[in-house]
Amino acid sequence: MNLIRPRTCPRKPTSMAYPVVWQSIRLVNPPRIEESRSAEHLVANAAVVQGLEDLFSLRYKNRMSSTSTLSPVESLRFHRAVYRVWYWLKTVRYYVDEGVEFFREEVQRYLSGYTIDEVFELQKARAFLGETMQWGCHIHTAPGHCHYFDLEGLLSLPPDILDGYRQRRGTAYNAASAFFGDVAWTRAYANTLKTRHVDKADTTTRFDTAILDEVTGKQDACHRCQTVRGLNLWGRSTWPLLEGCLNLRGVCNQLPGNLPQNVAETQMLIQHIQNADPLQTMRNYVNMLEELFDFEADPQGVWSKDEWYCLDCVCHLFKQRLWKWWLAKKRYGYNCWTQMHRHAHASRLNVSMCVTDTSDMLKCHTQHLCVPIRGDELAGPS
Repeated sequence: MNLIRPRTCPRKPTSMAYPVVWQSIRLVNPPRIEESRSAEHLVANAAVVQGLEDLFSLRYKNRMSSTSTLSPVESLRFHRAVYRVWYWLKTVRYYVDEGVEFFREEVQRYLSGYTIDEVFELQKARAFLGETMQWGCHIHTAPGHCHYFDLEGLLSLPPDILDGYRQRRGTAYNAASAFFGDVAWTRAYANTLKTRHVDKADTTTRFDTAILDEVTGKQDACHRCQTVRGLNLWGRSTWPLLEGCLNLRGVCNQLPGNLPQNVAETQMLIQHIQNADPLQTMRNYVNMLEELFDFEADPQGVWSKDEWYCLDCVCHLFKQRLWKWWLAKKRYGYNCWTQMHRHAHASRLNVSMCVTDTSDMLKCHTQHLCVPIRGDELAGPS
């Protein structure tokens, strides 16, 4: 049975700091023991890999289905690649002190035991696991703060990665170990392709088509701007994932004028969506999207909950309607008590109000933020 173990095994590290660990690794070398452990491994973790397959299918195969639509052959490739990455991570977790070059050599030795198609499958699985971890990080921090997937985080293995995704937990990223793991693997992967004589032009194509034979909606376009985005379009089935690309701080940045820098106001908006239960936060986020689509009449049919939009157009929806939606959520409106005794609060005229008067003239002025929306009388920045 050669589903997990490569045709060549990692060599013993030069350091003797982990002799007991290495002895346990060596136990998998006899074929019968390896087959037995592999079988137990498959049975015990089948639910984890199936959960990862559902997410992989949603992101890379068919964005319209939250359950896997991979064919039996595609599913086999995915499971095989994940188990192989999993096995490797469990094996090398004690190599960190050996240095980047040692780790790079070990990765290259490991990859040399597989065919070139299997190498691309491994790289695809590894990239998917890293992106899933980064997605959880982006929910809580700015995307620019998650450049690398963390080796230490990945060494917590796929069950923790899947659990972190389901529970909307960010992984504690360590920049040093992240850089170490990413650089070492990237170098080994590049050297492997070079020794196999895979040209650069072919590399991107083979990586994109690794594991999958067909992709649904690959040439689909955004409903609003008609730009072809394929799997990078957002709709009802993928709204629960949007928080990892546009987190609550990013949502606040779509408010007009200087409101994104208004700490008090943005904090209130975030607290309105955020919940101690991260799953409830996700539901509140999705409900906000539902309400934004329904908030105003749209005779041109630009915004529809049943259509698909690129991230730029989703941001445009937030810019158009979020401030009005939030204004309507304000608790007190015209009956705000604070405006009666605090002049600074009452004079905060930071919302543009455009009203059509009896002579059909559009007159614009500013009003206090607590004033609620009244029908279609309000027009704001587009």
